[in-house]
Order: sequence, then structure tokens, then C-alpha cells
Amino acid sequence: MQRNRITGDILRLLRKEKGLTQEKFAIKAKIDPKYLGVVENGYSSLTLTKFWGICDALDIKGSEFMKKVEDYQNKIY
Repeated sequence: MQRNRITGDILRLLRKEKGLTQEKFAIKAKIDPKYLGVVENGYSSLTLTKFWGICDALDIKGSEFMKKVEDYQNKIY
């Protein structure tokens, strides 16, 4: 699904802006590193619990994260 891919792209971008590897970020977000890779590649969507953990690890509000996803989606369509 296209939205999963866009969400993964934004997640990867924000994680890299923080200078974190997938493994270090996964520890900080309290998720499995393999799951993080699956999400970043757009093969799975996030549960709300994992979404909030990721937002906390990025130090970003959920609404800010979703705004970035929406803006990116509007840019490519």
C-alpha cells in the first residue's frame, strides 16, 4: 500500500535526521529492529502502540508525524 511506503519513508528520514541506526532507534522506540525495517520499507503498517513509541523516540507529536506524511503524499500526487 502506498501509504505504508510513505510512512516508512518519513520514518526513515526522521530517524536518519536524529543520526540513529535502525538498531539504536529500535531500542529507543522499544520495537524489534526487524519490524522497524519492515515498516520503513512499506511492507507493514504501524499499530498505534508502536506509532506512539516511535513518536516518543523521535521526540515528535503524532500529529506532526502524520502532517509530514500528508505533506509528502500531497507532494508526490
